[in-house]
Amino acid sequence: SKAKSVLERSLPLYEKCPPKNEKDSLWTLVHLGMVHRDLGDYKKAISLFQESLHIYKTHFPENYVRQASVLASLGNVYN
Repeated sequence: SKAKSVLERSLPLYEKCPPKNEKDSLWTLVHLGMVHRDLGDYKKAISLFQESLHIYKTHFPENYVRQASVLASLGNVYN
């Protein structure tokens, strides 16, 4: 899909920008996970949502409110 293509192009740009900061790519990963979920690629969607949750746990306070959105998206994959 066009959305998948555009989102995938953005991830390497985040990695090239010094200093590399995982937080910058966080919402791209979440949105890319949603695209993969919508395309039926559930394994990839789960991987992307889990990667997003890892970034939250690494860089944000415990129980940061936006984690709930990622958890809800992950839950929808299993639905």
